[in-house]
Amino acid sequence: MRHVALCLVFLLLSCTVGFSQGLQPHTFVVESSSSLSFTGTASVPTPFGAVPVALSAGQPSYTLSGTQRINLNNSLSLGELPGTDALVVPTLTASGSLPLPGAPAVSLSVTGATLVFASPPFGINPSGGFTTGLAAATVASGDVSFNDPLTQTTYTTSIAGTTNSQPFNLSGTVTQVPGGYDASLVFTGLDLAVTQTTTNIVGSFTLTGSLTLSYRALNPDTGTISLSTGGAQTLHVSTGGPHGGDWYWVLASGSGTSPGIGVPGGFTLPLSYDPWFDFSVVAFNTTFLQNTQGILDGAGTATAQVVLPAGLSPSLAGAQFHFAYATAANSPTAASVTSVSGPVSLTLVP
Repeated sequence: MRHVALCLVFLLLSCTVGFSQGLQPHTFVVESSSSLSFTGTASVPTPFGAVPVALSAGQPSYTLSGTQRINLNNSLSLGELPGTDALVVPTLTASGSLPLPGAPAVSLSVTGATLVFASPPFGINPSGGFTTGLAAATVASGDVSFNDPLTQTTYTTSIAGTTNSQPFNLSGTVTQVPGGYDASLVFTGLDLAVTQTTTNIVGSFTLTGSLTLSYRALNPDTGTISLSTGGAQTLHVSTGGPHGGDWYWVLASGSGTSPGIGVPGGFTLPLSYDPWFDFSVVAFNTTFLQNTQGILDGAGTATAQVVLPAGLSPSLAGAQFHFAYATAANSPTAASVTSVSGPVSLTLVP
């Protein structure tokens, strides 16, 4: 049965391999310690002309999430932000008052915003540090809502496509760690201006933030799923190499990672062979194993999910599963594995 399962995997893992040179895409996951703060003003039209209003943020900082792609060369001496992945910004709120006696407050909120960073190639020093003053940012999606203090009416306008008014400073580090890379990004002086078209209220913001990032070939967003509530583990597949267009398969084991499974190409898939492995071979792209088999995008990345329903038996608490992926290209006669990832774990909790 084991050999049948392996044959099925590597007959289905097939496509034409293509290789690129220089910078290779790496998808980093944004860790929960990443944050953003802002200051700003609003220019409010009144019968006496436009009046500036200082805005106070609703809280000192806001937590960022999502992914950030960084292109890196093999020697870790050159990097680039390609302007692809989007940072997820939580709802931002701010308020202020017109500088007039008894004037009502001006309030605004930014919802559904995603922020995309881009930069030209930058050098990375031997200790992993880098700086670029030529970064650009684009709001890929989102809306801004202003409360007009004169009419006490709330108006909403899309801010998708808003870009920074001038280059801003972006610095950070990228260091190699077992199984991948850790990185940090710090941005200052990121200026954005948004206009509510109905009222002509203009909001101007200066954003400051820091990102803590991690890259692993297979990067989970969580290590646990609750049996009572159910949930999902998102697995970010990022080959970090010339594997765009390769087939990939995320596979599972319920009995650990050793001794592993030898696969064509001289690789060892770090999963123990068991019935859960067989299940992951035949149950790919189902309700429980979503997008676990397919073709990598041009950057050699994909996103899979392990999804469990609510109300599973509490007796399963403590059960642990491991996942790893293989990629492959197809020759005219046989499948050829091009890479395998390290393992990641999922533990079921009450």
